[in-house]
Amino acid sequence: MPGQDRSTVRWLARGGLLVYWLVMFVATHLPPPAMLVAVDVSDTWQHFVAYAGLGGLLGLLFATRNRRWLMAAWVITVSYAIVDEWSQGFVGRTPELKDWLADVAGVTCGLLLGLLVIGLWKRGRP
Repeated sequence: MPGQDRSTVRWLARGGLLVYWLVMFVATHLPPPAMLVAVDVSDTWQHFVAYAGLGGLLGLLFATRNRRWLMAAWVITVSYAIVDEWSQGFVGRTPELKDWLADVAGVTCGLLLGLLVIGLWKRGRP
């Protein structure tokens, strides 16, 4: 049964990661919406939170692998953030260095949080 639990967690993590990343891509490549309701959260924090979610899902997915997988996940995500910021210029958004730095900080924190969650989950299991 433990092997089945592990494969279910991996399957859910992969599916969640795919859906999350796709929604994130679409959301960041739509023209900026006219704000119907004022949002009192800075754009930089939105970047941090979005990429922390992405990093957390990657951390959950790769926590059972070795450190090279985690480093590869970090490099891929940070590289994707560069492309994501750059390509937003084509849809009327403004690419900014501070947003990319927030992306990097978010994915780093998310990866670490994902690792922590998996580590605590493994400790609590018999």
